[in-house]
Amino acid sequence: MCCQMLVNTLEDGTRNGLVDELGAPYMEMLLDLLVHPEGPRLRDRISHGEVNIYCVSATMAAHVISVAMTLCAYYCSSNTGWTVHMENYRSLFHPLSILRRELLTLIDALPLLCNDQLASAPRQGAVEEAIACVGGAVEGVATALHQQISSTTTSLHFHMIQQLIQERWFELVKTLFVSRDMLEVVGILRRSVQHCHSAIQQVGSMLTLRQEQFDKRTLRSRQRANFELLQQSCVVYVAASRLLVGVVMIQITRFICHDHQTIIKGLKKMLQFAENFDSQTSPGKNRWDVANSLCMEFASKIVCLPLVIT
Repeated sequence: MCCQMLVNTLEDGTRNGLVDELGAPYMEMLLDLLVHPEGPRLRDRISHGEVNIYCVSATMAAHVISVAMTLCAYYCSSNTGWTVHMENYRSLFHPLSILRRELLTLIDALPLLCNDQLASAPRQGAVEEAIACVGGAVEGVATALHQQISSTTTSLHFHMIQQLIQERWFELVKTLFVSRDMLEVVGILRRSVQHCHSAIQQVGSMLTLRQEQFDKRTLRSRQRANFELLQQSCVVYVAASRLLVGVVMIQITRFICHDHQTIIKGLKKMLQFAENFDSQTSPGKNRWDVANSLCMEFASKIVCLPLVIT
């Protein structure tokens, strides 16, 4: 019943009057608290006895109380200032909002693989080829993204893409009453970002471990060769991660409903890359050569606007 009250269109096809009565920010608040799967889902969890009140965090309790007070203040005769403040509310638990946080977490992890020593490390020919291939794809996606959001062909530097996510996400992406097709796309994008972040964390951890072992001179000959390839390959992995971030941004800012199955097919290939990238960089494998090949293959499949992964 709760979900039915918060839909955009009622069963008889008419628009839900609650949307017009409350407005988008207040609907976002209610959906956050009551509906979104990764939110607190207060009604169903309390009514089904799934909540231990003593385990509710202070942050979550404060959020719930703030929303309740804001909804009460909305109908107060005197202006308390709460309603003005909450007009800028943005969803916390919508899948698109969580995707934003996951993208920023991935971006924040990339400096682990970027330092002067790694950047200046001599590289094998195969690694140089991978850097050129993936780097070229990143430039293409950055140019396409800039064209998509500003109608110019100038390329975006990666730090500008990060700034877009931080400052303009909710301007470019709407979270209220998103279609099921879009939610399916977001689910694939989130899994791709999660696997990519896991891979970067694994690479960073192995880099730290091998550096410590190298400094102590405890690496065997084969391990030293593997460590050298890892150092050379970090630039490839950072570029591939940036490429994935760019593809995600293109997709969520230009969702093409009429070509849904083509989009899903292409994004599943990106997800497959991210899963394999995660697997090949795991502590039990450390297959940096295979990971490089995966990054090159991923880059070669990117075709910009509309997003198609061939």
